[in-house]
Amino acid sequence: MLNSQRRFGFTLAEVLVTLGIIGVVAALTMPSLIANYQDNVRKQQFKKAYNTLNNAMLKAKSDLGYSPMCHAWAKYSDRPATAECAEKNEYGTCTRYTCNGGQPCPSNLNGMYEDCTDFTKAFLKNLNIAKTCSSRGYEQGCIKYIKGSDDIQKESNPDAKPDPNSGMSTANLKKRPAYVLADGMILIDLNFSGWKAYAVDINGNKKPNKWGYDIFTFQAVGDANGMTQYTVNTYAMTLTEKGGRTPLKMLQESLK
Repeated sequence: MLNSQRRFGFTLAEVLVTLGIIGVVAALTMPSLIANYQDNVRKQQFKKAYNTLNNAMLKAKSDLGYSPMCHAWAKYSDRPATAECAEKNEYGTCTRYTCNGGQPCPSNLNGMYEDCTDFTKAFLKNLNIAKTCSSRGYEQGCIKYIKGSDDIQKESNPDAKPDPNSGMSTANLKKRPAYVLADGMILIDLNFSGWKAYAVDINGNKKPNKWGYDIFTFQAVGDANGMTQYTVNTYAMTLTEKGGRTPLKMLQESLK
């Protein structure tokens, strides 16, 4: 038996040791390989979401025959006035702004909105929507899980007292309209307070359901001539959970 093993250059003990080493290496490397694979999949899903929104926007502009005014300013410097907080609530959230030393702020402080009704109809028509939740997307079943800015803040600081009624709070996000596309992607309507944006869960209700991992904000921006694109590189707030990427970082990496 020993001679037979030696004929092939190894013993049973050596085989067992080799298999053990292979098992250890596999145990150490497989989680990393799986994580890298999942990350690459999400990058492709992000790129698809970016293209989906912008293609639907371009088609809507073509259908309308003009470049609509339904966007935030592409550049902070485009804002027609400088805003200052005049009043805050108990949580420190600004509830009233004034501009240029105490004057009322212009209606186009954050962007142009007069064509939003027509644009939104044309835009949604160019998405392959499988389910529409016209309000309260969580209760109507379009959103299975979503975490807002207040819960994210409390996770990182248990003593924090964030505003539960702020624009991006969990309660408010659950109330927003939402759309489930045929491929499972979910759009949460953030078209309020000058945002003109959508939060997009790029892989639908599959995990991890975390901002900066598979949930990102895409904002419609433009100039005085109309809307130009949905972008992730704006001055507006974006949520990112611990360890996640900003939308801009995700876009840059998905285009490599």
